[in-house]
Amino acid sequence: MQLEDSPSHPAGTNPRARCEPAPFLTVEELTGRWFRPESTANTDKTNRDNVRELISTGALPARKIGRRWFVHVSTVETYETGRDDPTVMRRATSERTGLGDS
Repeated sequence: MQLEDSPSHPAGTNPRARCEPAPFLTVEELTGRWFRPESTANTDKTNRDNVRELISTGALPARKIGRRWFVHVSTVETYETGRDDPTVMRRATSERTGLGDS
């Protein structure tokens, strides 16, 4: 069925037909993007749990809709480029570094 042109929709455009991909990724899509079967010994379930852990700790902002988590593509790209606080991985000055020290 062809939609007729109307004053609110220019000729040749169909408001119901969207070809753009959604700007959100699911946990499963992120797992496929970040983890390759040949690069990790973990199972898919373990990798999905790793992504969910990032979400639950707040390291990766996401939104839950129904039973699925969705992460915006721009958030994923920011996380992938490593634009985070470098002090997170800094050692505490009081930590011992020598082995066998008493």
